[in-house]
Amino acid sequence: MLRHALEAQGHTVVEARDQPEAMQALQTSRPAIVLSDLRLPDGDGFGVLRAAKEIDPELPVIVMTAFGGIQDAVSAMKEGALDFLA
Repeated sequence: MLRHALEAQGHTVVEARDQPEAMQALQTSRPAIVLSDLRLPDGDGFGVLRAAKEIDPELPVIVMTAFGGIQDAVSAMKEGALDFLA
């Protein structure tokens, strides 16, 4: 649903289903923004956030989750997330 909304606005979307795909996408596509779920099948979104910030400290990263708490939000912001959506 989010992908379709972004594409309808003219944005190019690169989708990753797990951490390895996300890491590959970060290396090859040079995104303008990263949207990452906190819970991934093989880890968590904090790994994606850290990798994105290593590649480009100014790259905006938004961490999203349906299961997060205040501590997750605080951790994401301390790691450099632009925002945390729960």
